[in-house]
Amino acid sequence: MLLYTSGTTGSPKGAMITHYAAVRGGWEYSLGVNATSDDIFIGFLVMSHSYGCGSILIQPILLQATVILMDKFETENAFEIIEKEKITLQLAAPAHYILELNHKSRKNYHINSLRSGLIAGQIAPEGLIGKAEKEMGIYLSSFWGASEVGPGLGIMCSFQSPLNIREKYIGKPINDTFTRVVDPITHKKLPDGEIGELTLSGWHVMKGYWKNAEKTRLQIIDGWLFMGDLVSREKNGYFKIYGRTKDLINRGGYKIYPYELESLIIDHRKVDQVCVVATPNPVLGESICACVIPKSGKVVTLKEIREFMRDKIAPYKLPDEVCLMTDFPKLSGGVKIKKFGKGGLAELAKKDQNRERIRQIAVTS
Repeated sequence: MLLYTSGTTGSPKGAMITHYAAVRGGWEYSLGVNATSDDIFIGFLVMSHSYGCGSILIQPILLQATVILMDKFETENAFEIIEKEKITLQLAAPAHYILELNHKSRKNYHINSLRSGLIAGQIAPEGLIGKAEKEMGIYLSSFWGASEVGPGLGIMCSFQSPLNIREKYIGKPINDTFTRVVDPITHKKLPDGEIGELTLSGWHVMKGYWKNAEKTRLQIIDGWLFMGDLVSREKNGYFKIYGRTKDLINRGGYKIYPYELESLIIDHRKVDQVCVVATPNPVLGESICACVIPKSGKVVTLKEIREFMRDKIAPYKLPDEVCLMTDFPKLSGGVKIKKFGKGGLAELAKKDQNRERIRQIAVTS
């Protein structure tokens, strides 16, 4: 199988996946939600991408389960299908669950047939899994995967994991998966609790990129696949994810992980969605820009966000700018936010003349 990457760090590349990895990868998804032939899936993930291919195309065929397909995701249409077809499993991205939770018509539909689902594609905002469980009655299991280990996954929370585990971690390595956390520059293995780059090896790792030996050599080093994802392995064996190495913001020498800020900002009563990116700064190198989609009818200011965060985070991590948006640009497939490149979130924020900024920036302001 040639499974093309979504292009988060450049042009899409064809990951060469063996037949065994494709079949076993599709099966592994079922272990996160205890899927069986009795389940009815709703399918709106793009099946030419890793997540959709493994979970919506291959998995149900292996299980001999039912799939109801959507041409594209529309929140109310999804509610209609869930109610009519008695959908039991929904595999989605955080954005899909946020749209469903915030939709004004949700209570008009009987969607209690939903019992479980997977959540991946981007880092889930803190509290989202618990909110979905409380308000929609759906058990969500988080996981980590990529096209290079597609169309399956490498790390997952097993079925019936406690809520506090599923909200904090992406899980543990699945069977026959070997993992290391290393320094992104020296490739030296790091101890538990330290943040570094995720590397792994096992049956699911691609054979390389199609007709691209140069990129393959950069990605697979000494038998280990380097993913560019920033993680830590905690003492309990579970992995936490912080974003990608490219996401890291360098503000006057201080390293800031966007996810740490996003998990706080999302709790503001006026904020619907948030994504933090870097914008150019002539003094500090990079500024912290919070791109925010406000809740319907609300307007949120930089001052309000900084005040909300002030006692919860170090002063140098407070956003320097706020860019209000109505939607975030997406990569092909509509799941992952397009942060970089032409038309990406960082470029849009940089060009937005209306973004609100603090007047004077100091390293410790």
